[in-house]
Amino acid sequence: MPKADRLREKLKKYGQERLNNSELLAILLGTGCKGLNVLALSRKILLKFGHDGLAKADLKELKTAFGLGLAKAREIAACFELGRGLLTNSWRFGKLTIWPN
Repeated sequence: MPKADRLREKLKKYGQERLNNSELLAILLGTGCKGLNVLALSRKILLKFGHDGLAKADLKELKTAFGLGLAKAREIAACFELGRGLLTNSWRFGKLTIWPN
């Protein structure tokens, strides 16, 4: 079973409070890259960016870190932006878009 799947099981069983930052990031990443499983990749990313550097990293930095693709970099950036908005109570409501079938 892939590490990300085992982490999701751990998340389900114990809750997000019991997972460390590497495990939480690994769940967001979903997969590793050549030569690194997802947990090892998340540890390397956190070590590279430091304590709060990942939250402040721009898309270019995220994209070049260990071969993250643009879509994955955007997902990570969006997670941190959501967290910032919730923590600072700066809610942003966009226009509702309904896509045609």
